[in-house]
Amino acid sequence: MAALLDEVMGASCWLAGHRVLAAKIEIEFKKSLPLLGVATFEGKPVRIEGRRLVTEGRIVSDRGEVCATGTGLFIVVSPERLAAMMAGRA
Repeated sequence: MAALLDEVMGASCWLAGHRVLAAKIEIEFKKSLPLLGVATFEGKPVRIEGRRLVTEGRIVSDRGEVCATGTGLFIVVSPERLAAMMAGRA
C-alpha cells in the first residue's frame, strides 16, 4: 500500500504539470486491504512551496473503508537533472 500511495501522490503532481521525485512519504495503515478486491486510490497536491510540493493520498476499499492514508513531500526536478538521474549519471 505504501508503494501505491507513493505512486499515486507523485502522479498527482505530474498530472498537475510538476516533474517531481519523492523526498519523504508518511503512511498510516488503518485497515487491511482485502486481496482480490477493488480499491480506489486518491492523491492530490495540497500545497506548493517553491520547488516543494506537499501531497495527500488515501486508499479506499470497495466497501468504502479507508485502508491507508498518506502525506508526501515531493521536490520538483529539472528535465535535465531527471534525465541524468535516469541515466545513472547523478
